[in-house]
Amino acid sequence: MINMHLDTYLNFPGKNIAVGCIPLLKRARVEVYRRSSLGHYKRMSKTPNLYEYLMGHRFTIVPITTLEQMCYASNFLCVKDHSILAIEVEKVVKKVLRNLEAKAQADPHRYRALLDEARKDLTRLKQSDQFFPHKREFQELSIDVTSLQLQEITGGYGGIRCMTCVLNRKPSN
Repeated sequence: MINMHLDTYLNFPGKNIAVGCIPLLKRARVEVYRRSSLGHYKRMSKTPNLYEYLMGHRFTIVPITTLEQMCYASNFLCVKDHSILAIEVEKVVKKVLRNLEAKAQADPHRYRALLDEARKDLTRLKQSDQFFPHKREFQELSIDVTSLQLQEITGGYGGIRCMTCVLNRKPSN
């Protein structure tokens, strides 16, 4: 996805653990506000990028590739600390690459470099056999992953997190 919201390139599977696409995290600017003793909020002068902000707060970042980001790898659902539901990225890759190839053919100036990067990512992912959510870091960090065969939902520009919401029902009297 070219135009995206935050949870398509960053998410949190557990306390102090982030999953994100590093180049995008380094481009995203952060504005931090502090509350004064009078209750007013004041913007802090230093504006780090999101990567620096997370690292400064001692987060461990599990990196995903640009291709995995385009497949909505980080749009998983955290059901509890260290436990996520995620889409099998490897099942979505071909469709994402086909769509990107069509865009690159129609507008090579805008999409050719992205397509080249995605193809390199695919080669690296195949060689390492580390397609999301089967990341070595998840084992090392004791992240429990339940993989779901929901690859068709990514065609709607989202992942499993985008198709869920909080439901609070009150008992009827």
